[in-house]
Amino acid sequence: MKKKKKKKKKKEEDEEGEEEEKKMKKTKSKKKAKKTKKNKKKEKEEEKKDNKEAKKKEYEEEEKKTEEEEEEK
Repeated sequence: MKKKKKKKKKKEEDEEGEEEEKKMKKTKSKKKAKKTKKNKKKEKEEEKKDNKEAKKKEYEEEEKKTEEEEEEK
């Protein structure tokens, strides 16, 4: 009887351990997904900022060229 109880108790503990492990993996994957999403969002924002700056410089250069052309005339 004692052996059966010990085996049953050990089996239950193993199952609980596996469930906890699954939960940990889920939370880890959720955290990782959240982190990845956050990083992608930051990258997009930086890309937008870079694009804005590039367009602004381009516009300023064009303005300078048009001003120079007008002065020559």
